[in-house]
Amino acid sequence: MIMNQIELEELVNSVKYGHGNVISNNNEYAITKPLNTWDTNYRLYDKKEETTYLIDCENVHDNKKDLEEYGGILYQDLVNLEIEEIKGVAWKIEKDDFY
Repeated sequence: MIMNQIELEELVNSVKYGHGNVISNNNEYAITKPLNTWDTNYRLYDKKEETTYLIDCENVHDNKKDLEEYGGILYQDLVNLEIEEIKGVAWKIEKDDFY
């Protein structure tokens, strides 16, 4: 079986970030949903800086009303990789050797 480029990239992402966890991905960043039911963080992986930003689930909202009331970030901003906004709501930054 020969894999095309997209299938190969999806396989590599599944190994790196967990199967089905990648919300959005480009050459510099990947954002993932929580890894399991007890994990309370979305993660922004900065591939260039080799850094992981943790974003608490309670700070991610589906609508502007909740965002205005509680603060944080919209889920759509995670999908769109709004990097400065995502980094701004991160509660923890980890330097790692993941890459």
